[in-house]
Amino acid sequence: MVQLNQILDRKRKQKNQTAELVKTFKVQVESFRESYDDLVAEDKLLDRGFKKEFSDVPAHHVDQLYRLYKRRPRVQRLRTQTENEAPFGDRPASGKTYSDSIAQLMKAMDELDAPEHMSEGLELPVWERFCLSRRSKMEYEQKVKRNAQILAEMQEFLYKRIEEDEKTRQDIENIMQDINILRNEKMKFLLDLTVQFILKQGQVEVENTDLMPNYADAILLHRSVIEDLNSSIRGLGEQKIAIMVESKDFRKGIFQLEWEHKKIRMEMEDLKKKSRDITMLRVTKEIQIFLNESNYDKRVSNQILVLEETINVQEKQHEKNVKHYKKTHEDLEKYIRKMEADEELDKELQDVLVSFSERKHIYDVVGAEQSAEKNARQRYKDILQRGN
Repeated sequence: MVQLNQILDRKRKQKNQTAELVKTFKVQVESFRESYDDLVAEDKLLDRGFKKEFSDVPAHHVDQLYRLYKRRPRVQRLRTQTENEAPFGDRPASGKTYSDSIAQLMKAMDELDAPEHMSEGLELPVWERFCLSRRSKMEYEQKVKRNAQILAEMQEFLYKRIEEDEKTRQDIENIMQDINILRNEKMKFLLDLTVQFILKQGQVEVENTDLMPNYADAILLHRSVIEDLNSSIRGLGEQKIAIMVESKDFRKGIFQLEWEHKKIRMEMEDLKKKSRDITMLRVTKEIQIFLNESNYDKRVSNQILVLEETINVQEKQHEKNVKHYKKTHEDLEKYIRKMEADEELDKELQDVLVSFSERKHIYDVVGAEQSAEKNARQRYKDILQRGN
């Protein structure tokens, strides 16, 4: 534990130092980046202002000069920074290397600045001015390249310091985690003692495994804590029930308002329909009488009296008609009975006629036979008399 605390103190001091260095380096990197951006902008301005600077020269000479303006001599590159050297602060070795590189470049430029490389028809003062402008542009380009290399080295150095700071922070967290584990183990050995408690049935709430309670994750709590928790649960339950009842009543009120809204809309539609019916209603004679008559109820009552008198008269007439029809019905019944009696007499007469006809037929048949026999006898007598 003591060794871990000592290591933790060293790591914390190292962390403070690295954090301060990272903060300082970030400021320096941002400041150097701003100067580098300004230098790049100036270099671009020189490139864009070339044609303006030589605006007094013909256009075809300007194009040739611009191609020569972009031409660079080939020189050997010199390293300006070693891997283990910090890219912050004054660096005499790097400055000397840069000066040697510039001197070598300018020496190579002497060959390009020779008059034999001058375009045909170009004046010597213009060529000299061009050479000075190109040398100035190349110096800016070398400054930009050098600062870009320095900025890249500074950023790389800053990233390494940030990684070291992050690694230190991670080491501190790991050490603190180990210290906490050791503290917990120590407290467990000091406080996790075996004590026997006698508890009533119902006060133990643990899961049973193989018919035996498992006290591995059990926690001993005072009875008042459980009672307070139960009272809190009951209070929250009552609050929840009250909120649910309030929500139910509120929803019921919403349903009631929706029903009333629907009712009012239906009444509105009904009134619109009635208004439309009234507008489209044909005004008949009865309606005109109703509208023009001041005492329409009295008129209606008089009409009712007239109708009642008419009904009484019609009832009396109906009674007379009923009596007449009854008398006619009785006369018809008497006539029908008389006709039925005549039909019986006609039937008896028909039977007598049938009997008479049958008897007459029989008599005619018998009389004809007797007459034939009599005639035969008479002829026989006549024959006899003729024979004698």
